[in-house]
Amino acid sequence: MTGRDLRLRNELVALVVLKIGVLVLLWLVFVHGARVPVDAAAAARHAVAEPSLSPTGAPHGL
Repeated sequence: MTGRDLRLRNELVALVVLKIGVLVLLWLVFVHGARVPVDAAAAARHAVAEPSLSPTGAPHGL
């Protein structure tokens, strides 16, 4: 490798590390503390409910 190649590699590695750091920081600030309350009774009703039918009569997702 030439000096230019080494410099380019080092710059690219630094940029990737920087981007990963920014992503981690954004996750910590905006996502890490997010909590979604779950109503156990509503989740149970949803789990045992019959699938709804589309206007064509076929179950959704088919």
